[in-house]
Parts: sequence; structure tokens; C-alpha cells
Amino acid sequence: MPDNYNNDSEDNSEQEPAPECLEDIIGSKLRIKQAQDKYKAAQNLNNELSHVNNSPLRVKVRLFAMLERLAEDGKLRMPKQFNKEATLGNKKHFYAIKPHKKIRAYGWYSSKYTGVFFISHYKYKKQQKLDSADTDRVNKMWREVEDE
Repeated sequence: MPDNYNNDSEDNSEQEPAPECLEDIIGSKLRIKQAQDKYKAAQNLNNELSHVNNSPLRVKVRLFAMLERLAEDGKLRMPKQFNKEATLGNKKHFYAIKPHKKIRAYGWYSSKYTGVFFISHYKYKKQQKLDSADTDRVNKMWREVEDE
């Protein structure tokens, strides 16, 4: 925690809360990593979850349970929760992890780093169809991480 973070202080109005970050999830088959800075990833996830009307914390818990299962098993079995989406620059696909009907975590299995699944970003979806902006964002992150 930052030095200026003090939970016991009576007036916390000028102090920032401890920053949240998304750490790697390590299972027997995969390591789940954030493609972007882990603090920015947490901010992105929290921002997208803020659009969920009912139980955003429940959605977050469900997402992390799914990511832990993916790390442990190397895949998710339910097609409603793990969809193959558009192609990347190497002609392989990226995937959408769906813990809620409107929340997505977009990611790919790395070709450069063995046993790693990267999460590009999180998105609150107003519609079911894949938005070209999400495809572009995943491909941009993929190029940055995979150097292709």
C-alpha cells in the first residue's frame, strides 16, 4: 500500500484508496495475464462493471471464478461463456469470456509465450454482436504483446 494510505485515519477525504490491480492467475494449464498494465486493467474492469445494474460484485466474482477455471483446465467448456470471436493477425482467433450477458473479457492464447492466455480488455456490451472497435483493440494489444 502507498505510504499515505492509512485506514485508521478519521478523515480519509484527502487520501486515495490503495490502488487495485489485477494479478496473474496461475493454474496447472495456463497463466492468465493482463495484456495492459494491471492497474489499468483493474480500472477498465471496474469501469465496465459500473454499468451493470444488478450485483456488479457478483459478476466480478463469477468472472474470476471462470478465469481460475480457465487457468486450471486450459479451456472453458460452456460455449455460452467462452466464444470464439474474430481472427488475429496470425489467423488464430481471440475469445470472449462471458460471466454476464453484457460483460465480456476478450483474450487470446499466446503463440509467443507458452501456456499464457492474455486478457486484452473488458467491455460492457449493449448488444450481442461483436463490435469492430473491440476487434481492433484486441488486435492492437495482440500486436504489442506478441510483437507481430
